[in-house]
Amino acid sequence: TGVTAISVKALNERIINAYTSHRKSEVEAPVAERERKLLRTLAGLPNTVEKRTVATTSTPSTPYSPLEQEEIRYWVHWQLTKHRSSVAAAIAALGLGCGLTSGEMAKVREKDIIELEDGLLGVTLEGRTIPVLAEWNDELASTLTDEPSKYLISPRSVLRDKSAIATSLRICGPGSPSPQRMRATWLLAHVDASTNIFALMAAAGLSAPDFLRRLASFASFTPASEQASSFRLSTEVK
Repeated sequence: TGVTAISVKALNERIINAYTSHRKSEVEAPVAERERKLLRTLAGLPNTVEKRTVATTSTPSTPYSPLEQEEIRYWVHWQLTKHRSSVAAAIAALGLGCGLTSGEMAKVREKDIIELEDGLLGVTLEGRTIPVLAEWNDELASTLTDEPSKYLISPRSVLRDKSAIATSLRICGPGSPSPQRMRATWLLAHVDASTNIFALMAAAGLSAPDFLRRLASFASFTPASEQASSFRLSTEVK
């Protein structure tokens, strides 16, 4: 598939997982799982417990797991042309790194990408500034070509709505991520990190915190032993 030469180095768990995810877009899931088991055996990896690398059921509000996010990184790097790789990187960085909707992604130009005070990048959009998550900063930076008016995604498309993203996802092939799930993943990351709720709503372009209800079942909770301390707000009790 182009990710690496056929050699012993290709037989590692991460590549096998990503390959299995790709194969599920081409064959029935049980067939892909059998191939995965064979590859793991060849690689000397245990097969005592058969695990699916991607959930078989998910909704648009289901955040991506860390493993699934890693597979999206592979999807970006596997693209066959420099243009497709740049578009895929923009989709991943704007979705997982900035939490933009598909319609918002289509409107982002290079001039909207700015460097913030901490040296990392951010996106300015409709009066909002969204700092990109540090782990996706390099992918966003890789899309810049010193053409301020150039759109990051579907630069030659006349349409500037979610259909432009749908077209780019189709061109970039199997394994394309869901914009809705990427946005949910970004929101959950900030909820788990205790980002100020009002700052998060402003950056996300939300007027009500309804998203908290959708993410409640996925959120991480402070251990009971630490809850009292968090409620003290780190202040001395008088």
